[in-house]
Amino acid sequence: MICTNQLREIRGSELVTLELAEHFLARGATVDVANNLFLPPMSSEFAGLAGQGRLFVADDPYHDFPGPYDLIWIQHSLLPPSIIELMAAGGSHSAVVWHHMSAQIHMELPILNDVEEAVADVSTAVSREVADLLHGFGLSRRRISLFDNPAPDGFADAVRRRTSTSLDRLLVVSNHPPDEVLGAAALLRNRDGLQVDVLGELTTVTRVTPQVLDEYDAVLTIGKTVQYALSIGLPCYVYDHFGGSGWLTAANFEDERRWNFSGRASRRQTDASTIADELVAGFSSARDYAVTRRADNADRWRLSARLDGLMRSRAFHRPSNKRLSRSQADRLLAFNELHRGMYRTLEYYKDELARLGASGF
Repeated sequence: MICTNQLREIRGSELVTLELAEHFLARGATVDVANNLFLPPMSSEFAGLAGQGRLFVADDPYHDFPGPYDLIWIQHSLLPPSIIELMAAGGSHSAVVWHHMSAQIHMELPILNDVEEAVADVSTAVSREVADLLHGFGLSRRRISLFDNPAPDGFADAVRRRTSTSLDRLLVVSNHPPDEVLGAAALLRNRDGLQVDVLGELTTVTRVTPQVLDEYDAVLTIGKTVQYALSIGLPCYVYDHFGGSGWLTAANFEDERRWNFSGRASRRQTDASTIADELVAGFSSARDYAVTRRADNADRWRLSARLDGLMRSRAFHRPSNKRLSRSQADRLLAFNELHRGMYRTLEYYKDELARLGASGF
């Protein structure tokens, strides 16, 4: 079972859920997915996964999941009511991973840390920054493991066809590109004659695959796309709405990794002209770094190996019986209901505003 708040947009936590489901289906597992909202375009991505006969994604947030499960993967502190009641009534022997993907978003924080301690065999963090935050909320260090956006095996196994030694084609991947990035893209097109494409909610929304990345010489992005790109040996320029330090190199790699390649390692803000100049001037050395480190990065972020390592950990050899007190169960039920109601309401009004805007009101 994989539990996550929403499955709608092609981004972040939705992609983590999709990739986990894809991985376990490929290994022959039966996969159930609990969530609060299941809509296109992400629902179409799930419909395209192989192994549909072994996949169930609930479109009812109150669906009665009977279990038992070999593994329960929790995101956004979400558990379906039926599993919460099972843990309150007698317990569950399922192995449990409680995954945290941000230090910024309240749903990602271990607010119910005593419930997490009672339920999780391991609490995973998307970065060292998040791991430190979990400890600050009271989770034991020994229960925290780094799970820093590993990429599906297809990235590590991809054979690069495009091997240009100059920056001719640049991909920008962002759902929130700042003005200076869009300005740099315009400069590169008009001044330098580069092809610059932008993927994200302002232009085209699509899943980033090895085939998509192979069409380009470099990518300007943050977050999860960095692991994708480095796994195939594609140089990355880290910059977005938080700013960023620019080209990834040996000098800044560890700092950027600690902050999940978010741009918050430096928070450097600069202008369009500087970004455009750096992209051109620094490409050669950034390319050499990415190509030289490709094998190490592919091994570092190979999803199958990272999941295997997690499952081989001591906590999973003999999973504890997960029991919740009535008080803990009630607090988790209330917490989930609060986020469920707030999120579904916000999404409803967002859709209504979009509909009214499209109709000319």
